[in-house]
Amino acid sequence: DAKTTIRDLRLLTNALDPKSRFTEQEQVTLLKKGNTLKIPDLLNSKFEVYDHLGSVHRYFLTLKNDPVLREFSFITDWDSLAIEEKRLKYSKYACHELSFFISRKDPAFFKEVVRPHLANKKDLTFMDDYLLGNLLSKYYQSFEYVRLNVVERILLAQSDRKRMVALGLDLENRLALSSPNIDSAKLWFGAAVGGGAFGNTYAGEKLGKIAAASSSNLSLGRSFADASVRD
Repeated sequence: DAKTTIRDLRLLTNALDPKSRFTEQEQVTLLKKGNTLKIPDLLNSKFEVYDHLGSVHRYFLTLKNDPVLREFSFITDWDSLAIEEKRLKYSKYACHELSFFISRKDPAFFKEVVRPHLANKKDLTFMDDYLLGNLLSKYYQSFEYVRLNVVERILLAQSDRKRMVALGLDLENRLALSSPNIDSAKLWFGAAVGGGAFGNTYAGEKLGKIAAASSSNLSLGRSFADASVRD
């Protein structure tokens, strides 16, 4: 019989210094392509990596099993859809959010299908004007501005650095005046690092190999990699 290899997992050499103070930390780190994240104690850390839209979509479904959100799961595989299937999906689910997504994700389809649809609408909204590249100056008028949501105000201010700075300060002040919901924050973070329930991810497989090799450096080469790390 093969001899069983035993590892001593007692905290003898890597035990925490009893004379020092330690806390459990909850951290969220955004890694851009080529960036590196160092996790000092990888094997004793709990973390999850969100490296594509599908993993983020599954995370939100875990928080709330919304039928509408589930119906929009097709956007996670948008690149793999045939052109006719894209047309059918847009015809059925056309909305500001989907139009904005396509404008960023699939410029060719936006130019061919979405833009003509928006241009032929009788009454244009801010998002329609924004996506069509129309002048947006009228939306700075008080009556129009107060009707915009936060995302629309951010999009409006993108072309004017001074307005963006002012808007950023306004949002910071509003956030500072709102009481944080600690219970909700813990729930969201706990669900995020419990990502094993969401299925395997490309980066997750890489991290598993890294952890097995007892490495402490994480480097992701994807365009989007949102790593939730808990030390």
